[in-house]
Amino acid sequence: MKQLGSAIAILIITLAPSVRLIFPEANTLLLFGLLPVMMAYYIFKSRFRLGNQSLLYYTIMIAWMAVTTLTSVDMGNSIKEMQAVAGGLIGSIPIYYLCANGKRGVNWIMFGYILLLASTIYYLHREGLLISLDIDTERLEDDMVNANDLAYFAFYTIAAWCIICYNLRLKWYLSIPFNLLILATVLILSVITASRQILIFVLPFFVYSLYFQYLQKSSWFAKISFLAIFVAVAYLATSIYTENFYEGSFLEKRMEIDIEDDTRSALLEDAFITGIKHPIFGVGPGNMVLYSNDGHFSHNSFLELFATSGIFGTILFVMMIWSFLRTQIQRYRTTRNKMFQYLTITIFFWAVYNNLYVFYSGIWLIAFFFLLCGYSDMLYRSEMKRLSVTNDYIE
Repeated sequence: MKQLGSAIAILIITLAPSVRLIFPEANTLLLFGLLPVMMAYYIFKSRFRLGNQSLLYYTIMIAWMAVTTLTSVDMGNSIKEMQAVAGGLIGSIPIYYLCANGKRGVNWIMFGYILLLASTIYYLHREGLLISLDIDTERLEDDMVNANDLAYFAFYTIAAWCIICYNLRLKWYLSIPFNLLILATVLILSVITASRQILIFVLPFFVYSLYFQYLQKSSWFAKISFLAIFVAVAYLATSIYTENFYEGSFLEKRMEIDIEDDTRSALLEDAFITGIKHPIFGVGPGNMVLYSNDGHFSHNSFLELFATSGIFGTILFVMMIWSFLRTQIQRYRTTRNKMFQYLTITIFFWAVYNNLYVFYSGIWLIAFFFLLCGYSDMLYRSEMKRLSVTNDYIE
């Protein structure tokens, strides 16, 4: 019975990210019914002890954000923001505990993030947005899907697939076809979304993930051979991509914009100035839009927190990330398992990525962080058990 309950919970979490677009009617039931019940169950099961330091920092950060609403400039904006942030916590706690307690949960929930990207592309195709798009003059936009969402989901798909391959010990010849599909998808998404971050951020992370999958344990001959093949394929793909998609596209025009003329620079400056003027409590969650010249939030987790919840909120978010990074480094030194290296680099990329968007208020954006927290805790217990058995055998 217990295993059946866990299997149902894993199935719900796996399908949950895709529900909003494919089955919008079920989204309300999920967010306001099933996920809160699951969160309450795991909190009660753990006897109200959060099992991970990063999760503790995140919870305290949300509590502090709630405190800063008391000095909010616009309480309506703050309530909406706190609802979004609370959704992140409601989703993150079940995901953390399901992943911390078993590899099966990790693999399926990772697969759920791959489904998230696939279902988003399917939704855009169903709505006819991909066919009608003119990549020379516009970027993909929709009320339900922000163009940059596809970049974030692609980043998560890359990490999820790499970890699934590691857990299943998938042979290289079985994983390469899907990696080629990911590469093609990433390149196409960069054009239809005119998203610069895909080229300067997601693509380099993909290259690192390929290195981890195929080269980290290989001989120098294998590494050189693979590198030669990779360079040849990359050159061919770049030529095709540049000539048939990139040249003359809206993405190319956006790439040529000077950083000082970019609207993001103005948003960051507005957020920094607002934070300096209100360093303790900020102006209240969700209220950066009132202090921005063009009425937008800062698109930066750190500065958004600084402006809306003061320096303490920012410190808690930084501590949440730093705690994870420090833990992975320590665990690698103890076990020499290179997956802890991969998790370190992944969250380093994720932390940098938070300079381009506000991740802490998106339920599936922040939940991925705690998916990796749970996976790391599960893997570490498994590794320590293995090392203990090995040492007993040697003795």
